[in-house]
Amino acid sequence: MKTKGETGHYYLYTADAATAILKGDAGQAYNAANESTYCSIAEMAEKVAVQDGIKVRYEIEDENRNGYPKALYMDLDTSLLQQLG
Repeated sequence: MKTKGETGHYYLYTADAATAILKGDAGQAYNAANESTYCSIAEMAEKVAVQDGIKVRYEIEDENRNGYPKALYMDLDTSLLQQLG
């Protein structure tokens, strides 16, 4: 990885995303996320690596010059979608 992988967000199965799209009302925006899966990119990389028996390699470059955005921590409100069941 070229950064520390600190950006955090939720992960969602493709089938769950499709279900969310089909359940929603036309014209209404929903946040679709599995709130129990929140983790950083580095944490997800480490989980996948362990399952595949490999090691994540970090080659962190100067963050002021590498072109990658600063770490972002997403916190999505999924209450509208949850109300649909």
